[in-house]
Amino acid sequence: MQNADRVHSEWQQRDVGDTLLLHHETGLQVLAIDAGRSLTLDCGWYFVLESDGPDRSRLVARWRSPSGPLNVAFALLFDLPHFAMERKMRLGIKRRAEHASLAATP
Repeated sequence: MQNADRVHSEWQQRDVGDTLLLHHETGLQVLAIDAGRSLTLDCGWYFVLESDGPDRSRLVARWRSPSGPLNVAFALLFDLPHFAMERKMRLGIKRRAEHASLAATP
């Protein structure tokens, strides 16, 4: 999967039930959406933008892992790599958002 370095207008409209492609063959179903505010996916992944001042926002991402005895195995095999991937993803989003903000400043 490649990162986008610009806003793609054709990717901006999402509806409940749509599949958000993570790969050309598979993706995650959109369970709930509040345009410009939050996105909930069927795997328990939730994203929300929170205002952090007049010209700032904070992206919060949450992941729900299974409970019970499989939780330890899940944490070791999935949560640790997922944390690393998500951290890199958020840093990339931050870098591109700040670059776009600086480019738009007169």
